[in-house]
Amino acid sequence: MAVAFSYGHGVGTPLRGADDVLSRVHSLTDGTLVRLRHLGPDDADELRAGFARLSPESRYRRFFSSLPHLPEPLLRRLTATDGWRHVALVAESLPYDDEPPAPVGVARFIRLDDRPSAAEVAVTVIDELHGRGLGRLLLEAIAVLARERGVTTLTASVLAENAPMNALLRRLGPVASLRRDRDVLLYEVPLRTPSGSPTATRTTFPRGNAQA
Repeated sequence: MAVAFSYGHGVGTPLRGADDVLSRVHSLTDGTLVRLRHLGPDDADELRAGFARLSPESRYRRFFSSLPHLPEPLLRRLTATDGWRHVALVAESLPYDDEPPAPVGVARFIRLDDRPSAAEVAVTVIDELHGRGLGRLLLEAIAVLARERGVTTLTASVLAENAPMNALLRRLGPVASLRRDRDVLLYEVPLRTPSGSPTATRTTFPRGNAQA
């Protein structure tokens, strides 16, 4: 299977917009090449395949439970994206020859019902790619898409023991609020533009009412 390269982006290269996120091949710190695309309702099988590659520890860190498999109601919620309220990206390894692309990570944001300019963010990476920059790439990419849709603040609930995700959120920008609820840290991080200035709040929002 031939792959058309737009010039590649390495981890740490600032992403300036959706074009940088979706149209380019990204190189991780070990040279692994991935591309990002939107995840949607037709990706249930791909999400199952990626979940199967997570260790019990990674499942617990993401879902606060070591799920043996994705329950169908949860799977439907995770794929019920609408491009506005619920946006998700899947990272796929570049295929060799005629092999299909393989899912290696997912990032998503879901707007808060009572604060449409704020959204909860989550990132998951398969275990064999931990420590190679994919989590950082996914978090920065989903932040770009959130900014372009008028989100000004990202929130996250992270286990205190999940050192990699806690470090990623702190690298995203200055933390405005950090609270602890038992073993969970609750973050609020204002999004900033690539120039470093705070994201301007939009006052109008397009229609979209998908359940997630």
